[in-house]
Amino acid sequence: MPSRSDFVEVKRLAAGRAGGQNASLFIVKLQSTGKKYTEQRVDMKTIKNGYGRREVSAMRELYGFPYIIRYKADDLDCRRLGYGSIFMQYCELGSLDGVIRRFADKKLYLPNEGSLWSGRSSGMFHLRSATCVLVQTIRPFGIVQWNSYTHRDLKPANLFISDDDIPGADKSVFPTIIVGDMGCSTSLRDVELGILKQHRHSGYTPHFVPPESPSYNERGDIYTLALIIHCLARMISKPDLAHHSALPSRYKDERLRSLMAKCLEKDPFKRPAPTHLPALVWKGYAGWRKVQKDGKAIPLPKWALP
Repeated sequence: MPSRSDFVEVKRLAAGRAGGQNASLFIVKLQSTGKKYTEQRVDMKTIKNGYGRREVSAMRELYGFPYIIRYKADDLDCRRLGYGSIFMQYCELGSLDGVIRRFADKKLYLPNEGSLWSGRSSGMFHLRSATCVLVQTIRPFGIVQWNSYTHRDLKPANLFISDDDIPGADKSVFPTIIVGDMGCSTSLRDVELGILKQHRHSGYTPHFVPPESPSYNERGDIYTLALIIHCLARMISKPDLAHHSALPSRYKDERLRSLMAKCLEKDPFKRPAPTHLPALVWKGYAGWRKVQKDGKAIPLPKWALP
């Protein structure tokens, strides 16, 4: 595994404080290969309260899942520099927040429901997979069980975009959307070990808080996923269900409207389970394609990405 000295700084990213656990973000280069990575500098408080180590643990355990940010290395010893570092996959096309901002600046919207259903850099297709993250862990006596992760801070600023060839990702003309900033994530094992109090947390960004907060369960991410699609459909940076419906009238597909309504149920147990959501999204997208002339989503315009 590379050490801190194996990386050289390229430049600081403007969105250095997009995530709640970040001191700052930098593009760095691994000297042995020349490949670029993101360095997340973690402040001393975050390291001392254990959030930095929890983020590293989550990324290492989820390594290899194509829609989760990929861990490369870490150095959380902050005694010399005053901060620790986590080195991870560099997503060269920025965040979904940036896509929304560029559309909003031009007062334009996605052309059809296909981009919401399956546009790889915009829609539910990859997000529904990322909310279905189940990781095998070895429990006592060698029994293999599933350790379910809940992100607890899904929002456009934490969804990154890459056009690199990512092992395991669906092949497409669209870039891939990748879930990052695992600092607020928790797992079933965290709760079982008493690391976090069961059913309570304060991880969500205020505008993306599900109705059951401060209680939480694995279906809280389903609610925030629907809020992200709501923001994308209306090209707004923060959800506003108090003044707007989930989807504007230009998107008429009843399958999408029905699924959004289910995901936005106030009772979390009326929402689809993370393990069921992928099939529901695929079925809805397939139904939408059948009634389209060409059956395809329209790619994002070039100006929407850096």
